[in-house]
Amino acid sequence: FVEQPWTPADVSQTYSRLHRIGQQGSVTATYMLTAGTVDEDIYDLLAEKRSVVDQATEGELEDGAPESMASRIVGSLLSNVTI
Repeated sequence: FVEQPWTPADVSQTYSRLHRIGQQGSVTATYMLTAGTVDEDIYDLLAEKRSVVDQATEGELEDGAPESMASRIVGSLLSNVTI
């Protein structure tokens, strides 16, 4: 894939569509990332979102975790902006 989805649910849906009913061959999903670009931040953001979703569904999410994640994400994205 050239462009990544923005949510873990979209990633899961993408994989589900690749592994559709009746699929018999193996499937490989590859995302193209370029070092030092916003794509890396989006990839990391998706990993953090997936972690929060997993923790929430397992009842292990700490109070304030989504808010602190949002602050880290915004800071990371702004650090790559050149004015």
